[in-house]
Amino acid sequence: MIESIRFETTDRYYLVDCYRDMLDDIVVVCTYGSKYSKSSYRKIIHVDSVNVAKDTIAKIAKVRYRHGYDLIHGEP
Repeated sequence: MIESIRFETTDRYYLVDCYRDMLDDIVVVCTYGSKYSKSSYRKIIHVDSVNVAKDTIAKIAKVRYRHGYDLIHGEP
């Protein structure tokens, strides 16, 4: 795994993982949902390089902060 960060509010979570998949492609995987429900949602973003992945994660972090999330784990 290249990077993993977690954001939370009082009711919701947003987890961002970056790693290489089975075909050796770099992907950013966003998993998010309610803390009180078993259902969650997943978004997979294919990127060309580690630098693009880090830029993508920085953009995601900026939006999460703007929506009131706090960083729980990791480094955006």
